Amino acid sequence: MDEKIVDPEVMAVMKITEALGDLDEPARRRVLQWAMERFSPQPRPAGQQRAVFDHAVAPSQQPPAGPAHDGQADFPALFNQANPTTAVERALVASYYIQTHRGSQDFASQEANTLLKELGHGIENITLAFNGMMAQSPKLAMQVQKSGTSQQARKRYRLTHEGITRVKRMLNREPEAVQ
Repeated sequence: MDEKIVDPEVMAVMKITEALGDLDEPARRRVLQWAMERFSPQPRPAGQQRAVFDHAVAPSQQPPAGPAHDGQADFPALFNQANPTTAVERALVASYYIQTHRGSQDFASQEANTLLKELGHGIENITLAFNGMMAQSPKLAMQVQKSGTSQQARKRYRLTHEGITRVKRMLNREPEAVQ
């Protein structure tokens, strides 16, 4: 009897190891996060840490349990549903995902651009897109922190209520409100 019986769990671990082996750490975390959310039988209670995959992240930084109120658990699906057409809209949708799905109070513009680059929609000058959000009235985003004194200093942003509302309208395909 030469046929080997292989445990399906062992095979799954081997396939996962092979699939994740060439990815860098941030990409591995995103893939594992997606897999946990996709295949988890129940959403985790709010504030519960991911013991295996995100052990270094504080509970306050954990994404909310289960899909957000817009029904989209992953960024590509949310992006496609919102269908942004300008750089400002793309940055707004990525920021919305970071703030509402990942539960981040504030974020660096580069985080938003990294999400967009992974979809092939990166923005050449992400700072200009955020300046565009802040130039609108009412503002869609606000700068909450700046590290350094140069123009290229690292900045952190937060969407305003109007910014979040704008993305919700995009997701629901509602016409732009006249101001």
